[in-house]
Amino acid sequence: MDSNGTQLASMDEDEIDLKELILTIWQDRVLVSIVLIISILLSAVYSFLIVNPTYEATTSLLFQMPESVTTEYGVYKFPSQNINDYLQFATSDDLVAAIQSQGQYSLSDSDLKSSITVKSSTDSNLVEIVTATYDPQVTFDLNQDLTRLFGENVRIIFKKNALDFFISNQETNLALLEDQISQLESVLAAQNQTLANLKPTFAVTSILLPASNALDPAVDGTAAESDKTYEEVYLVDSYYLLQMEITQNQNKLLELKQAYASLLDKQQQLQQEQALYDEKIGTPAQSEWLGDQLDVFAGNLITLSQPAYPQEPVSPNHLLNLAIGAVLGLMLGLFLAIFKKWWTQPAR
Repeated sequence: MDSNGTQLASMDEDEIDLKELILTIWQDRVLVSIVLIISILLSAVYSFLIVNPTYEATTSLLFQMPESVTTEYGVYKFPSQNINDYLQFATSDDLVAAIQSQGQYSLSDSDLKSSITVKSSTDSNLVEIVTATYDPQVTFDLNQDLTRLFGENVRIIFKKNALDFFISNQETNLALLEDQISQLESVLAAQNQTLANLKPTFAVTSILLPASNALDPAVDGTAAESDKTYEEVYLVDSYYLLQMEITQNQNKLLELKQAYASLLDKQQQLQQEQALYDEKIGTPAQSEWLGDQLDVFAGNLITLSQPAYPQEPVSPNHLLNLAIGAVLGLMLGLFLAIFKKWWTQPAR
């Protein structure tokens, strides 16, 4: 048999096999239908009766990320410009503990964390905070509380970071000023001691000889007693230069002491802020600690849209579940029909 004949025979066999497959399925159409109906019913039971409906609420936020903020205590530079570094606070243990402290949610910490999703865009500073639970009211309230506490928590974290930074910076500057003041006081003490040992002027006495005496060698030394004398007074340049340096150093010392007093006053303000932090953070009054120039993240987190109360559940998707059940049931029914045909076929 030539190759064309072989190809025709193969095509005939394939056509016969396909016809047999279709006939087999048609003969077992009842089985396929039963499996399909059972699968659809199971999907319906799962979708409508077993799975709890899930409701979602979403808040859209805009992050503004400045490189630094100028305050009365100096310039605070943010450690990162990547908003993803800040989004971790939305599911942090501290934030979960703050939500749980309100006592209105009967969710475990793990369930609370799993109900929170933070979505960020790679090409913008837009962020969505999504909450999903089985209760629409809980979902809505949780989203509002989460958004509020997230913004509050981020501001607290960065205010505390700025507070620690400026306290450390002020301590360093105070120590430097103390050293400068101490050194300048030592220099002034030495200069004043040197100045006390100097005289501002010195005098030179000169004798004015008469012209006749000077030209007449016969005049003896007793005649010089009647000659006139005069005194010339000269200023000591080093004395007045040293006095000028002392005046300059005294003015500089005054400036340093004024700067030290100003820094000391700011240091006391920072220490008062630290005391308020220790007193209020972790309590319901922690939001009272926010404010003033140290609240460096204030205004950088803007709410673009408030969450809407969820009216309809987002899952389960009943139609999708029924369609998946129908496809799976049809595939299983066809498999069983083919398997039955193969099992009952006599061995050749």
